[in-house]
Amino acid sequence: MKDPEYKHIGPNDPLPGMDHIGRILAHCDTDDEDKQKISVFQELLNSKIYFSILCFWDGTFDVKIGDASNVWKETANLPAWEDVPAWLEVQALEHFPDSDFSKRRERQVG
Repeated sequence: MKDPEYKHIGPNDPLPGMDHIGRILAHCDTDDEDKQKISVFQELLNSKIYFSILCFWDGTFDVKIGDASNVWKETANLPAWEDVPAWLEVQALEHFPDSDFSKRRERQVG
């Protein structure tokens, strides 16, 4: 079997499939609140704010947020999936105040 070819992605390169979440949402039968929560993930990716979400046997979620240099700025173990988008949003606003994500949020609130 031939090994798959991997392409190095630099910190300023667009991530492959970054609009994938948006395409999924366009075809989902979810309410607006759920779509808003999920859109946080896409907006973070679009702003090059990276995150990791791992689920565990006990129903908790380890969540990390960081940047292109693979440095995690903050980590947490959250008890419910519903807590993940809000936690990521708060951390992004705190650790990346100059990001496009934070600027959009300021315009929405202001």
